[in-house]
Amino acid sequence: MTEPGDPPGKTKKLVNGKKIFKEAVKHYREGGGSDLWVDASTLDLSYVSQQDLILNKDGSYSVNLIEVDMDQEASLALGKISLDRVGDSNHFKIRSDKYDFNIEWSNLMTKRNLFTAGAYILHHSNIGNYKMGTVYSWNFSARSFWIKFQNSTYIKP
Repeated sequence: MTEPGDPPGKTKKLVNGKKIFKEAVKHYREGGGSDLWVDASTLDLSYVSQQDLILNKDGSYSVNLIEVDMDQEASLALGKISLDRVGDSNHFKIRSDKYDFNIEWSNLMTKRNLFTAGAYILHHSNIGNYKMGTVYSWNFSARSFWIKFQNSTYIKP
């Protein structure tokens, strides 16, 4: 996959959405801030229905996946997503978003914010499968990045 302006012969890896959490953690630690491209058609959003979507002022929709089901791979990796309906169907394009552990200060004590704070600590400490070290080690090479989506996804009515 390439974008306009990419040098000839350059391709981008398109991540399978079924592995989004593992890929996002790994990319945060090792991607150097480069974009992560995800095939939206492979995301498992079967636990989300259109009744969970909130209509935004600009005509897009948003849903906090953690509030719908915090045990899902996409929920843990993406948190809140913004979507645009494709035609008048059940298909939606997911808007790009920054993987950056942003706290929503207006509503502090939510599941989303608790997971965000915990994920920030987990991603920066050198424990787990990606960087072994002591509990007090700190991973300074971790960088925020943009998650960009190719293709569309289905949200049940």
